[in-house]
Amino acid sequence: MRFSLFLNHSALALSLSIATSMFSNAQARVYEYTFTDINGAQKSVPESAPYLNPHGNFNALLIGGLDQQIRLTVTRDADNSAVYSTTTSIISVDDRISSAR
Repeated sequence: MRFSLFLNHSALALSLSIATSMFSNAQARVYEYTFTDINGAQKSVPESAPYLNPHGNFNALLIGGLDQQIRLTVTRDADNSAVYSTTTSIISVDDRISSAR
């Protein structure tokens, strides 16, 4: 699933956290982020990147199990306050991504 998020501050240091709403021990994670940085370069970075520096929108590719919902929260690093939060619809087989081998 990809989510387009808009941030008002172009150089905002971000950390992202995800949680599932169905089960406390369910597995879900961010796979990668794609965005245009403040220098105008297109970036695709892994979930392990400690900070993002987007200029405008960015996409988060999420991985989660069937019949789960994922909550994505963007927080400001300085004071850990929530800048944006959203919850996905329940993940179904229609959300599956396949790749050719």
